[in-house]
Amino acid sequence: MVVVFTIVAGSVAAAIPLLAAQVVRFIERVPRYIQIAQDHSSVIGRLNERFHLQQRITDTIHGLGGSAFTGFILKAGTALFSAVSNLVIGCDAGLSRLQARGSRSNRPRLGVGG
Repeated sequence: MVVVFTIVAGSVAAAIPLLAAQVVRFIERVPRYIQIAQDHSSVIGRLNERFHLQQRITDTIHGLGGSAFTGFILKAGTALFSAVSNLVIGCDAGLSRLQARGSRSNRPRLGVGG
């Protein structure tokens, strides 16, 4: 159980710098995305013009006082925690079954040097 937890924790810790880099890259590209959304000759620009996407996003962020982003972060964190805990529980159950199956084996066990 400790080994599985260590592996999962290590994987999550390794993913954090990558996720942070992606967030930074996204923030750097936001002005370009806004420019594309306002360009009526692009597909995104036409969708924005037709469905007023940029205005809806702006209204949502301002109307909720920024809590939309906080809610998104909480939902993402909850989903990540759920996935990790399901993985740990599933691995633990699988290891328990393997250990139980191994202890019921009729095969003779070989000792060191035997």
